[in-house]
Amino acid sequence: MVNITDIGPYNMENVSNSKDILEFVMAVNALTDHTFMLGILIVGWFILFLSMRGYGNKEALTASSFITSVMAIFFVTLGFISVTTLLFIVIPAAFMFAAILFRKD
Repeated sequence: MVNITDIGPYNMENVSNSKDILEFVMAVNALTDHTFMLGILIVGWFILFLSMRGYGNKEALTASSFITSVMAIFFVTLGFISVTTLLFIVIPAAFMFAAILFRKD
């Protein structure tokens, strides 16, 4: 018979009795070493980009990156992602914003 604690180095904590959705998301994010919320940001960026493509690719790229940057700042304040991850999201968004701002049509 296999013991449930012999499966691996994972924390098999039961999160079904969590009080609210925030506690559940925090437990899932901690269980996945903070990659869950990074995945949420990537999927959110992709959905935003596809929904804004009607305005043009450059505008959609800039707008979706800006909205994702705002979400990433919110996630850093909640402790869901690291500051390094935030920098990898905000710096390209700033360059895209500057390229749109200073482009010559």
